[in-house]
Amino acid sequence: MTNTHSILVIEDDETDYDIVRRNFSKVSGHAFEIFHCMSVDDAIDMLGKRQIDLVLLDNHLGPEIDIRASLPRLREAGYTKPIGVLSSDVENETVDQFDSLGGDFRLSKDELDPKSIQFFLNELSKTALSSDCDEDYS
Repeated sequence: MTNTHSILVIEDDETDYDIVRRNFSKVSGHAFEIFHCMSVDDAIDMLGKRQIDLVLLDNHLGPEIDIRASLPRLREAGYTKPIGVLSSDVENETVDQFDSLGGDFRLSKDELDPKSIQFFLNELSKTALSSDCDEDYS
């Protein structure tokens, strides 16, 4: 059985986005609908229009915006599903804060390959609640 996932990649570098997209195309056992935004504003607009299962967020969107600004904005806009932070350096001080900012996992752009994608999608499939779950976990 093939699992279908809607993925939003928020990445301001077209080359990096193309690498992400090509790696997803090599993953077996899953079907993807991949969307791309270059800014948080565009991403928030997209999240208001589409059901997205997973967001992959670049750590730096331009010289002034990193996950300290972008990740909380996605959560404040009401997105509650997993957000993964993609960074060239997952050991830097800013990325170390990703969990307190609302991130779910971090992944080095160097580590992004079909195997790592397969792993986190399998985890996403295992932990996803049905859409008609009415339980309150607060």
